[in-house]
Amino acid sequence: MRSSGKIFSLLLIILLSGCKSTPKVDSTPASVSSVTARDGSSFEQAIVINAKNEDEGIKAEHSWLREHYPGCRETLQALVPHQGRPYDRIDIVTAEGQSRSVYFDLSSFFGKY
Repeated sequence: MRSSGKIFSLLLIILLSGCKSTPKVDSTPASVSSVTARDGSSFEQAIVINAKNEDEGIKAEHSWLREHYPGCRETLQALVPHQGRPYDRIDIVTAEGQSRSVYFDLSSFFGKY
């Protein structure tokens, strides 16, 4: 039995040495600027998205739309440059049937993957 205990210990060491720790992932979500007066109705009123990359930024845009226009339907999304900055214009139809364009400032994450 003593021999089988050594074999077990050896196998355990081999198995554990092959394990790698999982790298920590920054789970801080993208955020919308704290500028509360902006409604996204124009370039000047664009919703500022603070994100590390495009994936996070796009998720934050959709999250903002769901929060402010629940049940809306997107009809068009366009990248629109304005005064040297990148913006997304997302055209929606609200749950009440109204058409709107919502502008998002992409400067913090545009082109970052």
